Amino acid sequence: MSEANLILLLQLIYSSGEVNSLLQRGLHFSQIANLMSFAEENGYITEEENRLKLTALGIEKMRTSASSDRIRKDGGWVSPLEEYRIEKLPINEVYLPDYRTIISLLKQGH
Repeated sequence: MSEANLILLLQLIYSSGEVNSLLQRGLHFSQIANLMSFAEENGYITEEENRLKLTALGIEKMRTSASSDRIRKDGGWVSPLEEYRIEKLPINEVYLPDYRTIISLLKQGH
């Protein structure tokens, strides 16, 4: 289980979002269900009035996550795109993405 996927799930539940972000990461519905079961077993989420809600532990987990501690002005959470992460480089090196990455980012409007 990926910590980043768990944090994204918690963010989606917190903001009443949809699972499309998890599906775009390549997860299947069964994997999302397993992730939700894991979150419930560990006390991060609970079901109230036929809705999933974060517990205090879930909110704390989401907020203390190193990858999700940025909040936009509108209150939404900013999650990094995991597929574009690279290893930290030394200070005197410059990262140049390959041509396919540049084209895909341009097509997405970045």
